[in-house]
Amino acid sequence: MKGKRIRIYSTKFGELLTSYEQARRLQEIIIYEIEAGTFDPSKYIKRDFKEFLFENYIQKWLTFSETKLKPSSFKDRKRIALNTLIPFFKGVDIREITSAHIQDFYLLLRKRNISQKTVWNILSELKAFLNFAKKREDIERVPIFPEVKFEEKPIVWLNQEMQRKIMEAIPEEHKSISTFRITYGCRPGEARVLM
Repeated sequence: MKGKRIRIYSTKFGELLTSYEQARRLQEIIIYEIEAGTFDPSKYIKRDFKEFLFENYIQKWLTFSETKLKPSSFKDRKRIALNTLIPFFKGVDIREITSAHIQDFYLLLRKRNISQKTVWNILSELKAFLNFAKKREDIERVPIFPEVKFEEKPIVWLNQEMQRKIMEAIPEEHKSISTFRITYGCRPGEARVLM
């Protein structure tokens, strides 16, 4: 857009400028953005601002994600988007999301009775969503996210005596695949495929 003349007829939210006073207020905002180094003229080009509303834009991300993720991972992403992200950010223009929004969202999650690992998972999905918008050049930067720490639960291995007891309880028709899993340490899904 450098060197091009851009005629501005609306705000970033698609509201038409209908008075001199409204245009003067918008001019002050633009001057502030220029001085702060955040002015992006493309945000003022008439585009349907509704496409940037969180609940609408996230649908683009989910459509894109469905082609890139395993079905189980996509199911988790969609659940987090619909049940947690959209209810908090509904009506917010993604271009206006700041670190303050992220901090408020994090504090809300902390008040809920959920584990730090779940909080980390939800924030990771939100960050992936905002990175998607940044790669599409619809936002300038991804806001700063709080650091979430959690302890990984140690893997509890079954000793040979416990494995023997479990094998005795397994019906005869399932013993061969269970023996294979114990011997080679494969995941249940991999064993199911072999069956």
